[in-house]
Amino acid sequence: MDQRLLIFCWSAGGGLFLGGLGALFGGLAGYLARLHGRSPGSFIGWHALRAVERALHRKLTPRRAGVLIGAVDGASFLGVIGVLLGLLAGKADWLSTAALLTIYVGIAIVAALAIALGSAAYAFSRGGIVVFGTACAGGLAGIYIASLLAGPPAILTGAWIGLLLGFVVGLLGGRRPNRRNRSRNTRIDVEEPEP
Repeated sequence: MDQRLLIFCWSAGGGLFLGGLGALFGGLAGYLARLHGRSPGSFIGWHALRAVERALHRKLTPRRAGVLIGAVDGASFLGVIGVLLGLLAGKADWLSTAALLTIYVGIAIVAALAIALGSAAYAFSRGGIVVFGTACAGGLAGIYIASLLAGPPAILTGAWIGLLLGFVVGLLGGRRPNRRNRSRNTRIDVEEPEP
């Protein structure tokens, strides 16, 4: 295969793979930022938002704008890293194909773990101590049951299954209707007698 074509393929593949991963991660981060009233992004994302709004002839909702800004920023950052790694792999002999694929998979795993842990932290902060406690109890129960039924190799699987089941039980069990004492919160206006 021609060396220039090989360099192009590695650069394009790296840019597309890591750029897509960055867009997914950045879009989720932008959505959550806008959900809490913060304005995410760099000048690249904001320029992309203005260009999209000019093309559509309307303003995007804040959450959609946050997703777009975050996705563009994430794609541009990780996409550039992917292109540079692809160029390095195509031009240099010391970075083999297996090493480059290992780097790409490592970055993907780190991004997936960041998304999973961030989402779990967000869910735990929204659910409170009940959700956190039931998730921990479910994880411990899953470890115990898996070790009894299938031995040590199944402990990790049991822990994840128990953690997820405990989390779901905590979410479903922790939702109660909001029963406030309306007599304390209701303001009664008493008219002053006229002199």
